[in-house]
Amino acid sequence: MEEIPERRPAVSSFGEASRRAAESLALLFPGASAPILLIRAPEIVAGLSRALKGWRPGLRPARPEDFHAPLATARPDAGGYEIASRALDRPLTGLPLASAASALIADLAQDFYESRPGFLGLHCGAFLASGGLTLLLGPQRAGKSTLIARLSADPDLRIFCDDVLPLTPRGEGLALGAAPRLRLPLPAGAGAVLRAHLARHGGFRDDRYAHLAAPGVAPFGMRAPLAAMVVLERREGIAPALSPLPAEEAAAHLRAQSMGRPEPEAASRIADLAGSLLRLKLRYAELEPAAALLRRTFLAAPEARPWSGLLKRLRPFTE
Repeated sequence: MEEIPERRPAVSSFGEASRRAAESLALLFPGASAPILLIRAPEIVAGLSRALKGWRPGLRPARPEDFHAPLATARPDAGGYEIASRALDRPLTGLPLASAASALIADLAQDFYESRPGFLGLHCGAFLASGGLTLLLGPQRAGKSTLIARLSADPDLRIFCDDVLPLTPRGEGLALGAAPRLRLPLPAGAGAVLRAHLARHGGFRDDRYAHLAAPGVAPFGMRAPLAAMVVLERREGIAPALSPLPAEEAAAHLRAQSMGRPEPEAASRIADLAGSLLRLKLRYAELEPAAALLRRTFLAAPEARPWSGLLKRLRPFTE
């Protein structure tokens, strides 16, 4: 499986920087439209490096032009960190380090798909089995992020996202390298496997969130064709079951979770996408049985997969 080639911008020396430059650093991610400014908060760099995989950002003293329209700005405040960005009506305040990193990753993800013509963003989870990407969609509290976090413990799956998936103009999903994020404390039904997985790979955390830096997280730039979508529906007291989903209902879910800028072609693209995917609904109550059903379904023998052969089309991201 080929990954994006390493690109590492030069890192400037801070020895002769002015006091303002020394206190204000510009963090430049490849492909981002503007830098993230860190004002007296260099530790944010180490935090982001623990939650992101495959990015090779540059770091240098901030320049005057960097303050005109940064992607986001992070600075200490009395309760932790303040995060201001283009996407926020007002700054977020009092964030501990892992939560501050989460906010900056959200800004980076939004900038990535919005600044590229022809890209769309989907609010979904996505994992790569041997046949292509499976999208997990559903309303708030449907369990999408928790399911993705649980599946990240499976060595046979690659996790593309638990929140935002950019779609290229060719309709491929692109990994942003963001570790799945779990809200803390875990729910009572999280199960022993997820708890052990969190203990092993969730070292970057605070009292609100933990980032699961699992080996199976796909690095930034990995892209793959879409193969299936699963709409989640939680119901108490039932065994997990998959059922077919009509194309019209699938398109409605994709439209509801679309995050890209409005485009005349967007509705047509979503309709085409819904028509091309294996469409399923998963009704479930408990995490472990639902994860087991997804693994059985999408790690089936090759002859049982309707999308066999798509793996050969995996390609790295290039601008």
